Amino acid sequence: MKIHKLPLGLILASLLMFCCSIASAQNFRSGTITTLEGEILAGEIAFSGQTPTKISFRKNGVVNYEAGELQAFQVGSKLYESARIQLEISPWEKGEFDDSKAPKLRETSAFVLKLIGEEKALYLYKDEEKKAHFYIKNAGGWELLIYKEYRDPADGGETKENKQFHKQLYLYLRECPNIQFLIPEVLYEQNSLIYLFEDFQKCLEKEADEDQTGRATSVMRVEVGLLAGGMMAILDLASDNRDYYGPANAELSTSIRPFGGAFVDLAFPLGRQRIAFHNEVGLGNYRVSGEARRDFTNDIQWLYENYVSVTYLKTAHTAKYIFEGKRKAGFYVHTGLSLGFLVADSTYTNFIRLINEPQLVEEGPMIAEPQKLELGFVGGLGLRIKQWDLEARYEYSSGPTLNSALQSTVHRAYVLLGYRF
Repeated sequence: MKIHKLPLGLILASLLMFCCSIASAQNFRSGTITTLEGEILAGEIAFSGQTPTKISFRKNGVVNYEAGELQAFQVGSKLYESARIQLEISPWEKGEFDDSKAPKLRETSAFVLKLIGEEKALYLYKDEEKKAHFYIKNAGGWELLIYKEYRDPADGGETKENKQFHKQLYLYLRECPNIQFLIPEVLYEQNSLIYLFEDFQKCLEKEADEDQTGRATSVMRVEVGLLAGGMMAILDLASDNRDYYGPANAELSTSIRPFGGAFVDLAFPLGRQRIAFHNEVGLGNYRVSGEARRDFTNDIQWLYENYVSVTYLKTAHTAKYIFEGKRKAGFYVHTGLSLGFLVADSTYTNFIRLINEPQLVEEGPMIAEPQKLELGFVGGLGLRIKQWDLEARYEYSSGPTLNSALQSTVHRAYVLLGYRF
């Protein structure tokens, strides 16, 4: 039997055509097309790239359609609409930016992918270089959201950004003023823009629900929560009176104790509910101790042992400003007044004479009449993630002494974790 040898080129060409036919067959997926007359036809669709300029539709044969020859097509949950759009064609790779702030535009026809939305929707098209272009649709047609990086010759060639798309979004999403403050934080990238449109949809749904129940859309928001954490306290004592030499000169320890409480935030409609009145009540205790020595003669020393433990019912009343970011995250600052109501106290000073062996001469309260009310100033900075708050806080307040001969102040630092219901 004679075996015929086939040319290697013919074999490779056959294999290539076979692979291409398999790839082409596998690329067809179930979907629908909407014709220019509005008729919806079901079949199989094949296209290349994330956002194509033409597709192949198979139903009793294969028909090719370019953008403009159909209204739309859908594959799975993804809807592509035919559009006449503008592309921003300036150099966009780092190191290749041009010197013009103005965009360079070119028109083309393509199928754009709807990312999110109904009446107010966001669309995506990626060109041959995989550069993302985002679009909105107005009564006048398709509008490119403009973003461009460029070199500024007046500033030594420093890279700057033309963020015209922020102004376009202010106008396009104007039906919901409560999300306008989020727009300056939005990046020209898919996830960031989707997050903004999600917030826009939630805002519209909330306003619709409130309208249906007859409630006003601009009302005070009330948030109730619990907080717990740690408190570090430093007690400062000062006196020129020799009767208070021991307490005034003692090196008192730093107190680190737990702190817990509850709070209510009243967020006003003013400023899109970013301004709130924070009211808080909690229970806190600090304990400090320390010694002071005093020389009378070469042989005689006096030792003062001091101890203070006080417990206050603390309240705070502050103005809070909330910076809300994407996905229910943000941060806040607040400042205001604090009050402390004395609940329990224990203080003493031991007056010990040191001659050969220590001898207790006198023992008594270090603070005979503790002050019942403490007044202070408090400020804090916090991080908000969904229902959780993490805050660092500082407080400066009057101390427990009522006698003007012994002056006292308290410095407190807090780290608190809160939860809003």
